[in-house]
Amino acid sequence: MTRGTTPLAVAADYADALMTARRAKNILFLLLTLIIVLQVALFCLAKFHIVGVATADPAAATQPAAKVDLEKIVPYAIPLLNFGGLAFSIILTVVMLLLVTIMLVGRLIGVSSVTSAFIWGVLLVVLLIPWQTLFISDGNYTVAGASASIGEQPAFKWPGALYTYAELKKDHGYKSDTIWPDQVWHWGRYAGLPVLALLVLAIVQIKSSRGLRYALGEADIHVEVTSRQDMGPIS
Repeated sequence: MTRGTTPLAVAADYADALMTARRAKNILFLLLTLIIVLQVALFCLAKFHIVGVATADPAAATQPAAKVDLEKIVPYAIPLLNFGGLAFSIILTVVMLLLVTIMLVGRLIGVSSVTSAFIWGVLLVVLLIPWQTLFISDGNYTVAGASASIGEQPAFKWPGALYTYAELKKDHGYKSDTIWPDQVWHWGRYAGLPVLALLVLAIVQIKSSRGLRYALGEADIHVEVTSRQDMGPIS
């Protein structure tokens, strides 16, 4: 401890650092929640022909006209949502790692909850990454024994919770009489995965908030202490 520094000043400095990181975490949580909800909302609006989306499908001419024509806005909105969702989730994970580091250095209680939140935050990043846009080679590649040229997609690529405008334009008018697996996969892709991402995001927020309340003394941590008789002899 340097000259003139008191334990109270050190504790106040740790508390200030934790509160600063907590404010950043809460803002990122709200932004990510808004982005994921907007992605689901845009899909539903396009699916039920409330918002216009350009499409190259000839069958689209027979579909009902959209009530709101946002055709010029949606192509720019979705890439911005994709960038924000991926960037903010990575920043949130870095903030979680920063919180864990501060709490470990300061030997503060509640670090186990924040560590768990950090791990869930890494999972959130994995869920949000648009994997369906990756792993396209610069040359020809083979899919199920058949040659495919540049720009063609493999038969199946596991998607992320964030979809692209090209996917929305292609799939928003999809219809099938088969519930399983066609309709289940269709709605699971564009609604189920984002909802799953929201659940993971909520877990990150709940666990990290609990750990920070313990560290800042805003809540009492309850630890079960085993009696000496139950512990048995100590060697």
